[in-house]
Amino acid sequence: MPDNQLVQLMAQGDHEALAELRDRHGLSVYAQLYVMLGNADAAERVVAETWDQAWLSAGGFNPRAGSVLVWLSSLARSLAASRGAAPARR
Repeated sequence: MPDNQLVQLMAQGDHEALAELRDRHGLSVYAQLYVMLGNADAAERVVAETWDQAWLSAGGFNPRAGSVLVWLSSLARSLAASRGAAPARR
């Protein structure tokens, strides 16, 4: 099933659709946050918040604005920034 369709099902309350998206994109979202935050614990906390926010905002997903992975990545970046997370120093 395509990602866009899974988000539509999430918007209707389908927890299995959320689980499928987590299986598909969870590692990518975690990796992005780990690179941003430089800390596994912080990345895991923001990943959990990202999935919560995706669940709550699935009805507002606009596939014309980008892919589901782009949407999830944007949610993750936004949440990390709103928590005062600074990018890791290199």
